[in-house]
Amino acid sequence: MVISGKSDVSGSKWGLLSYKAKSSAVEGLNPPGKPDNVFDFVVNGAIEVSNSDLQVTNISTPMGGLSMIYNFADGSLAGSLTMKNIPLGFAFLNEGMAAMRFDNNGFYIAINLNSFIIGPMGEFRGGFIVGSTQKVQPEDIAGILKFKTSLPPFTTTGLTGLYVIGEKVILDETIPLVFANVTAQGGLGLYVTTNFNSNPEYSVGGYGYVYLAGSAGFDAGFLSCEVGACLTAYFSVKGGYYNNMFNIDNCASIAFQPYMEGSCADVLNTIGLGSVLDLVNQGISIRNDFGCNGTAFYFNLTPFATCPGSGNGTSNQGCN
Repeated sequence: MVISGKSDVSGSKWGLLSYKAKSSAVEGLNPPGKPDNVFDFVVNGAIEVSNSDLQVTNISTPMGGLSMIYNFADGSLAGSLTMKNIPLGFAFLNEGMAAMRFDNNGFYIAINLNSFIIGPMGEFRGGFIVGSTQKVQPEDIAGILKFKTSLPPFTTTGLTGLYVIGEKVILDETIPLVFANVTAQGGLGLYVTTNFNSNPEYSVGGYGYVYLAGSAGFDAGFLSCEVGACLTAYFSVKGGYYNNMFNIDNCASIAFQPYMEGSCADVLNTIGLGSVLDLVNQGISIRNDFGCNGTAFYFNLTPFATCPGSGNGTSNQGCN
């Protein structure tokens, strides 16, 4: 029986619900001849039960909000933790998300550090996956998939070991000019893979990128036009043991993409110069791969191609 209870409001948010209650019907909590026991309760989260799962959400922890879901059908337990504004001694975590999962495929923990600061070195992004599983769910590593490199196929081949990645944005500026706007982005990244599954991999890699975009336009009422272009340069270096041999793989690519939009583009099509517009919008790119697989060296130039991961996470401002 509930004796009393309350939940305070601070600003626009409700606090935790607390209440006092007597126990009179649970054997062992109310011994014969003794008065009813009074207990204090605090509701730390919301509980929702359905015929498919049990959900516990909005659990307050020192690191952030915690949620847990147990699925009856497949016997899986999944959880997520939102982390914000956490001091870590030499570092400070601005924002991050952690996910964990136990199911019939195995278990893993995935952490996406969307923004953290290391002393005078400034702001970084980071990711960490560790576990033993036949498959990693894409939604659990959605944030890590946004790094500007291609991750190993953990969502299909699984992971038995760990994967760590860090990325530093060196340049991220928008420069307004008199007749145009220019965006410039650039950064470096480093990752380590240790995977003991059926196709083992022990490797270290790094990458860098530069992205430049610009656009200009005019609108005269009856005629409007916007023209622009973007330039993407990317390189990656990776070495270690994978594909059952020692490898050193390097890739470098550069891509230039112009474009034209507005009624001036329609005019070109109308007067039969659509091929000129197609040529403008086609773009140019080239990719160079070089390294060694085992004892075999290779060097390849591929036109109209870019390195894997070269387009991950770019804003594409000024380009279609």
